[in-house]
Amino acid sequence: MRLSFYCGLVLSSAILSAVCWRPAFAGDSKFHPPQTEAEKALHEIIDLEAKGSNLFAFALGIPEGDPAKTKRYGQFFTKAFLTALRKAEADLIQSNCGGIDREDEPCGFDFDPLLCAQDTWDVYVFRTIKAGEASATIIAIGLEVENHEEAYHYYNMTKEQEIWKLDGIDCLKGFTFNMPSLR
Repeated sequence: MRLSFYCGLVLSSAILSAVCWRPAFAGDSKFHPPQTEAEKALHEIIDLEAKGSNLFAFALGIPEGDPAKTKRYGQFFTKAFLTALRKAEADLIQSNCGGIDREDEPCGFDFDPLLCAQDTWDVYVFRTIKAGEASATIIAIGLEVENHEEAYHYYNMTKEQEIWKLDGIDCLKGFTFNMPSLR
């Protein structure tokens, strides 16, 4: 009887802990899994990139050799965003390596600007801060980030021909692509 009491107590504690545990900022109900169509489209981009899809290479104009992927990846970005991202990469290569991209030295981005990070997270949560019929500004953050306010990544999504596309990013480190800084 005593053993079953302790087992019940331990089990009850475990259940209570599981039910009450929440990530550091999950109490901020403004962050959530992707809900809107714009958030879902952004989530697909982030998820593909986090899983090593080489979406970033496509965005920079680096051929991947798989025409099916290239055709599919083209639907994720506006032309204005791709132009801004590629210009930023070219500017970095020019200033860091005299305009010649070298394999032995980081000349361009030293982080993934699609994720605004060098590392990926298992789960991303979102909050739309501005929404219209054909545009949305969304904050995305890795769920595991402790100091979340300092690591917000701002994304502009634009709807073109009924498809939500990435149109701008404001990353940490002062990098912005096709949008003004929101910091």
